[in-house]
Amino acid sequence: MRLSRPLAWLVPVLLAFAIVMPARAEEPVRVFAAASLTNALEELATQWQAKGHPKPVLAFGASSTLAKQVHARVGLDAAAASRRR
Repeated sequence: MRLSRPLAWLVPVLLAFAIVMPARAEEPVRVFAAASLTNALEELATQWQAKGHPKPVLAFGASSTLAKQVHARVGLDAAAASRRR
């Protein structure tokens, strides 16, 4: 699967979390994301796992729900929102 240009920024974001969180390297990364990013993030999760990392825990929902979870500081390692043009 080839990522579209607007979704291509997700790869470096996820890699940055992997680099800055070495103490948690063996724990799955917890990602909350907008539902519109489901296919892209599931593909990235598969690629991440294929490189020997634990499969990320992905949770998808509405951006408004995501914002509430981030604001409440629910245990997560990354958040990805989406905006359609």
